[in-house]
Amino acid sequence: MKNLFLILILLFASSNIYPQQQKFEDSLRAIINKQAGDISEVNALALLANQQSNPDSKIYYVQKGMVLAQKLEYKMGLADCFLVRGMAMYQKDISENIQDALNALTIYKELNDNPGIIAAHLSLQGSYREIGDYKNALLYAQEGVRLAKVTNVKNAKFILHYGLNVGVALLAEISQTYLLANQLDSAKVYAENSIKEKELVGGAVWNFPYYLLSTIQNLQGNYKSALEGYRLAIPLAIQNGFFRDTLQIYSGMSTTFKNLGLLDSSIYYASLVERSQNPGREIKTFLEALNNLAEVYKLKGDKDSTLKYIEMNYINKDSIFSRDKERRIQNISFNEKLNQQ
Repeated sequence: MKNLFLILILLFASSNIYPQQQKFEDSLRAIINKQAGDISEVNALALLANQQSNPDSKIYYVQKGMVLAQKLEYKMGLADCFLVRGMAMYQKDISENIQDALNALTIYKELNDNPGIIAAHLSLQGSYREIGDYKNALLYAQEGVRLAKVTNVKNAKFILHYGLNVGVALLAEISQTYLLANQLDSAKVYAENSIKEKELVGGAVWNFPYYLLSTIQNLQGNYKSALEGYRLAIPLAIQNGFFRDTLQIYSGMSTTFKNLGLLDSSIYYASLVERSQNPGREIKTFLEALNNLAEVYKLKGDKDSTLKYIEMNYINKDSIFSRDKERRIQNISFNEKLNQQ
C-alpha cells in the first residue's frame, strides 16, 4: 500500500510538471523552426537539447547548435553547446564528456562568464568522481564552491533546475566524493552542512543530502537510521521532480536490507533499479543494484541468478570503463595540466 501511494504521488507530480515543460519546448521549437540562422536559434537549440532526457536527442539538437555557433563565431553559444553535449556524452563516453566540459570551461573563462565557469566545474567534478579520480573531483568542486561564494552566483548554466543553489549543490557533491573515497567523517560534515541550508526544490526540501547522510549511516552500521533517512528522501525526491534520484535511494535501501539480512527486500529494491527504463539512471546506481542482486542470490543459493547478475555487472563495467577510454581520460587530464602550466 505504501509503494502504491508513492507511485500515485509520482504520477501526480509528473502530470503537473509535463505541461509546463512541453510549453517551454514548444516555444523553443517555434524559434528553431523560423530558421533565422542567428544567435537566438543557437540559444534555443542548446536549451532544447538540455530539455531532452534521451542522450541521442540531446546530441542531435546540440550538434546543430554547434555548427551554427561556429558559423556565427558566437563563442558563448559554442561554450553552451559544449557543456550540454558533454552532459549527453556522460552516459555514452565519459572521456568525451570530460573533454567537452574542459572545452566549455576554456571559453567561459575567456568570456568571464561566471555561471558557465561554475557549471563546467560542477560537471567536471562529477565526471572525475565517476572514474574514481577523487583528487580532481574535489579540486573542481571546492573551486566551484569558492567561485560561487565570491561571485554570488546561485544558478549554474543548464545543469540545475528549479532554482537549486549551486553552492549548496556543490557541498553535497563534495560529500558524495568523500563518501566514495571512504572518508566518512568528511562526507558527513559536508552532507550536514548542505542539509543546514534547507534548500527548497519544487516547494520541498532537497532530497539528495538526506540520501547521502543515510548512505553514510549505512556504511557506519546504523541501518535503522539509514532506512529512516531513505524513506524520508523518497517523497522529497518526487516532490523535487528529480525522479532519477528515487533510483539511487532504492539502490541504497537494497544495500541496507542486504546488510540486515532481509534478502527479499534487498532483491525487491535492487530489481526496481535494474528494470528501470529511466534514461537518467546513473551508472553507479545501476552497478550497485546489479552487485546487490548477485550477492543476495548467492546467499540464497540461486546459482543461475547469481551468474546472470555477475555477468551483467561485468559487461556494464567493461562497456563503460574500457581500457581505451581510461587511456583517453588520462591523456585529457595530462593535456589539461600542461595547459594550466
